[in-house]
Amino acid sequence: MLDQLYVLQAKSILIIDIFLIIIGTCYLIKWGKIRVAIDLIVKRLGSKNIKRGLVVLILIWQLVMILSISGFSTWDPGIIILQATGQKQWVPDYFSYNQNTLPLMFFEHLVWRLIGSPSYKVLTIVLNIINMILVDTSVYLLLKHEKQRLNKKTLNYISICICLLMLVTPWICLPYSDPLSFAFTIFVYLGLKSLNERYSLLKAIIVGTLIAVNYFIKPSTVIILIAYIIVSFVFTISSKKLIINLLKKLTIIFATMFVLISGFNLYKSHNSIVKIDNSKALNLVHFADMGIQGTGGYYLPDVDHDIKIKNPKERLKSDKEIWLKRFNKMGPFKYQAFLVRKQVANTEDSSFHWGKEGEFINSFSRSQYSLPRKLFLDNDGIARKYQETFAIVIQLCWIILLANLVFAFQNSDYDSQLFKYSIVGFFTFLLIFESGRSRYLIQFLPLIILLSGIGYENLKPKEKV
Repeated sequence: MLDQLYVLQAKSILIIDIFLIIIGTCYLIKWGKIRVAIDLIVKRLGSKNIKRGLVVLILIWQLVMILSISGFSTWDPGIIILQATGQKQWVPDYFSYNQNTLPLMFFEHLVWRLIGSPSYKVLTIVLNIINMILVDTSVYLLLKHEKQRLNKKTLNYISICICLLMLVTPWICLPYSDPLSFAFTIFVYLGLKSLNERYSLLKAIIVGTLIAVNYFIKPSTVIILIAYIIVSFVFTISSKKLIINLLKKLTIIFATMFVLISGFNLYKSHNSIVKIDNSKALNLVHFADMGIQGTGGYYLPDVDHDIKIKNPKERLKSDKEIWLKRFNKMGPFKYQAFLVRKQVANTEDSSFHWGKEGEFINSFSRSQYSLPRKLFLDNDGIARKYQETFAIVIQLCWIILLANLVFAFQNSDYDSQLFKYSIVGFFTFLLIFESGRSRYLIQFLPLIILLSGIGYENLKPKEKV
């Protein structure tokens, strides 16, 4: 991100200068007069009509992005989509080693079958449209729910953050787990909140299903359930009746998850799409080994090392030895410094390291004239970074969002505690295991934004909703 902030093109500097001139002019002629004019326009058009118009513009923008940016990725998404469409991919036994990607591959294969087994290019576009529908639906339901408890300014703040960081950015154009986990994290949060408000057996089963689906997409998202259990027990410990009700909810949730996960494992062992060798599965310590070297990101030598060891027990033993060796080489103090650097790497980039994995996306479209292509792709149609001016705007939003988290520390209500425990849990997970990129934040980005909204609200006088 630093190169984007320091190495600006002449056009980018010109745009920033124009922006500053506009701000200065507004100040000189008094902002109040401009605000009166804006209020008059809003009154005549109607705030609801303006909101509807913005929603339509965002939907059109997203469709244009999907058509302009969708392409092939020479990393995990590409491997998954080739396998899902019955084509040969370039990593032998990939799904035996990385079994956490199997649910996504099975889902893509199902969609491929349902739409008539088209080319992987058509499937990519369809999957990205599904991303768009799920992300937009989840955001709509979230804002509708939060409208009941937040004042108008805070709701607008949350809406702007979600819009700038997710809705108008190209992440829905990647057929991978990141946009899906963003949506299902919202679904899980709303499901748990609804279950707290009024218990029913059907609700508990639906929530258990949502948590299981989110687990299939990103196993680390189970942290939300762990945070929910901890916070709920703390808030109900004084009442025997509330504790019994909580245990009842959790029993149904865990039973539902157990049935779904067991059913998936049974299907996995007998599927006809790809042969799975469970003895090759990479263990958790393998990912912890990656998480304690370099910047804590993907490390190919560790993968090659584990592939060479055929016995799972020997592999696990060797991985433990590697972790201890790396930790002892650092020592406790250097390890703490390493974790600080890793946390910076995990949170520094508001683009969530768009374009930083392999050949991230090589667009199918060769048109040179679409705006999304100019903002998010290079001249050769490959995704590498956001356009500089756009990146600065998004980075400023990200800095403000993170800064507002500080002002939420004082809150001890249920929602605040749930967000805090979830976020701390996710950050801890990322510090221990493979990460080193901001992309891993997308799975719990909604929770970060919601907690930041609470911090923002603390800066303002309380208003009636």
